[in-house]
Amino acid sequence: MCKNALVALPTALCDARYFLHGHPGARPVCLAAPEMARRLGMAAEHIARLSRPRRRYGLLVWDAYRAPETQKAIFLDYATRITEEQGVTLDEAARQAATYVTPPDTVFPHGTGGAVDLTVTINGEPAFMGTDFDEFAAHSATDWYFRHPPSTPEHHVAQQSRSLLHFVMTSAGFVPYPEEWWHFEWGTQRWAATTGSPAVLEQVHQVA
Repeated sequence: MCKNALVALPTALCDARYFLHGHPGARPVCLAAPEMARRLGMAAEHIARLSRPRRRYGLLVWDAYRAPETQKAIFLDYATRITEEQGVTLDEAARQAATYVTPPDTVFPHGTGGAVDLTVTINGEPAFMGTDFDEFAAHSATDWYFRHPPSTPEHHVAQQSRSLLHFVMTSAGFVPYPEEWWHFEWGTQRWAATTGSPAVLEQVHQVA
C-alpha cells in the first residue's frame, strides 16, 4: 500500500455532516485521497448526464476522510446507544456496533481517505432514500428494496435513487458496503477483497 495525501472535494459536493453536528476532529471540508476524488468526480459527471427535463441529478457527500477521534466518537456513541436500548454489556454492544461502524483501533476505511458517504440530489435537494444517513438498521441495506419491493410511490422513488447511486458509483470503480446504501469505497482493504486488486491506500495518521 502507498502513503496517500488528501485533497479537498469541491464545496458544491460537500455537506460535512459530522462537522455540522460537532463531532470531535471533524472538519468543515470533505477530504479524500486524490484518486478517490477523481473517481468521485467521474461519478458526479455521470449522474449529471442522466438528468432529464425538470429532474436534475447530482451527488452530495456527507463524509469522506474521517479523523481517528471522529471515528472513536461515532463508534462509542453507537455502542452506548445499543447498551441503553438493549441492556447488554458494553463488550456485546461494541460487537454489534462493528456491523456498521469499524472499530477505531483498526484500519478503518474512512481513515484512509478511500471511503465516502453520499446521496443523490434531485433538483439540488437530497433525494428520499428510504432511511436517513447513519440509520443503522436492516432497511438501510443496499439491496433492501430488491428483497422487499416498495409498495408506495415514495419508496419507489427511494428504490430508483438507491439504484442510480449504486450504478454511477460502481461505474466509477467504487465498491458498495452492503449494509449501508450511502457508503462506497475505492482503494481500501474492502475494495481490494471485493475486486481482487491489491489495496492501494493506508491509514492517514496526520492531516496538515
